[in-house]
Amino acid sequence: MTTLKTFLLDNEEKLNMYTTAISKVHVGNHPEVHEVKALYEEILAEVKQEADATALTQAFDRLVTVTDHYEIPGDTCETFAAVYQDLENADKLYRAEVVA
Repeated sequence: MTTLKTFLLDNEEKLNMYTTAISKVHVGNHPEVHEVKALYEEILAEVKQEADATALTQAFDRLVTVTDHYEIPGDTCETFAAVYQDLENADKLYRAEVVA
């Protein structure tokens, strides 16, 4: 099992709950949270299906763009920050595995 897959599966319950929460609470000021949630779900599904490692590059690249390099807006909560931090960690793990 890859490090990315382990990380995502270990954090799946939390990320599912948190991405749903921020999609409801912060959508008014941050409509991008819906796309962040969708991209996370796409990445998780691909990892569970054990897709080719490079198949996730586009989704992670889009996450970087949508989140402005995982920049946490000043008007958000700890849950929002946790989502961005976890997704950034997943991105780093992914890129380390793809490059390695």
